[in-house]
Amino acid sequence: MSSRVFISTECSQCGGVINLEEGTNAVKCPYCSSSFLITGYDKVLTYYISNNVEERRSAIQTLVYRHLLTDPDPYRIVDINLFFLPFYHLRGKTFQLFPEFQADSVGSYTTSVNRSKVKTSYLDKSFLATRLEGLTLYSLGIRTSVLQLTLFKSGALAEKGKVYPVDFGIEKAMEIGLKNNLGNGSDARVISKILSIVYAPFWEVNVKGIDRTFSIIVDGLGETITGDNAPFQFLTDNLKEEESKTFPTITFHALKCPNCGWDIAADSRLFVFVCDNCRWVWECGTDGFREVRGTIAQHHPESELQELTYLPFWVFPARTKTKNHLPKGTKINKLFIPAFKVRDLSVIYRLATMFTNVQPKLDLTSLSGDCTSLRIEGAVMRWEDAQELSNLFVGSGIEKTGILQEQESTRQLIWLPFYEKGIYLRDAILNSGIQKAKIRSPKLHIPTL
Repeated sequence: MSSRVFISTECSQCGGVINLEEGTNAVKCPYCSSSFLITGYDKVLTYYISNNVEERRSAIQTLVYRHLLTDPDPYRIVDINLFFLPFYHLRGKTFQLFPEFQADSVGSYTTSVNRSKVKTSYLDKSFLATRLEGLTLYSLGIRTSVLQLTLFKSGALAEKGKVYPVDFGIEKAMEIGLKNNLGNGSDARVISKILSIVYAPFWEVNVKGIDRTFSIIVDGLGETITGDNAPFQFLTDNLKEEESKTFPTITFHALKCPNCGWDIAADSRLFVFVCDNCRWVWECGTDGFREVRGTIAQHHPESELQELTYLPFWVFPARTKTKNHLPKGTKINKLFIPAFKVRDLSVIYRLATMFTNVQPKLDLTSLSGDCTSLRIEGAVMRWEDAQELSNLFVGSGIEKTGILQEQESTRQLIWLPFYEKGIYLRDAILNSGIQKAKIRSPKLHIPTL
């Protein structure tokens, strides 16, 4: 399981401390009750781990003296300097497809297609973001998941110690972070990516003896020696004078509808929100809200189904470019990507392939209608992640349909009806089934007009 990273920051309204999990899209201040939309996770964010480490100078000195007692030669500590070294931290979920030919039978829809086996895993990797030859620092380990991070402020950090610059950019960091995780990368994607920079404290203890001088490098958090024979003033001499690459931090926006200015209910798990007043649908974007065309697909009245649950799907326009294996006259014009939260990502591929191949005719209605009594699940997948998966599926799992994805500026989200039958949720359109235990999406707040 991927580690959970927690951030400590301040409320922009009252200055109270807000603690939130990295990736949280909305938060409510526990002191003034102000609600905020949080953006910036699609950028490279910067944090630091301090934990009052600068107050541990005497403890570090004692640690090094004890270490020097194991050496028969006499040594003395010349000085002790605190540095903050940058680490890239990459988190996400890998999604890979492997060809596998088999007959597929789901519910009332049966076909024989070239399917793919799905392999998913969590990606959680950290590595040094500055060049320090001769110093063995492989990663931050689990410390980002057990310690709170603080939003980076260069002035505040410089007062504690010397700050090392970030030497290489985002492209190189992604190359290193994805190495050995995606194979050849042709049938693999990483979704829910969060790339950040975390500054961690390290002590440089400079030591002199009769015949030699050297430095001992101490991890400021674990208070363990990571290098006991580094060159004298190793971190001091390798610190470059040029300014470090600068990266943004998360941004807080008032959680209000851009259309009517009404307060929107905060739900940290969702990527899509519905205005309580005008029912416009909004997605958490790069710099605030982005409009989404949200609709609900009606089920056939003659089915007489009760207790329907509506699950969200991102829909991308497409067109048929070659002959395909589908029934004569079938044209692909939509790609369907599930947007609800699942325990098993293979469910996403299975349903995406099913609905895309069938191209069901949908009777759509707006969320502005009477839907207060409907059980509607919230969307937790970003539009960009859904687009990544749709590109992957077009290139592999449903390539025999010969479809080509087209670009569209407006985001489209369709909620499709599902009904319970035993341990399964079956959709009311194709009658395909998925286990209820594999779904864990939050319920979307649909207000009463």
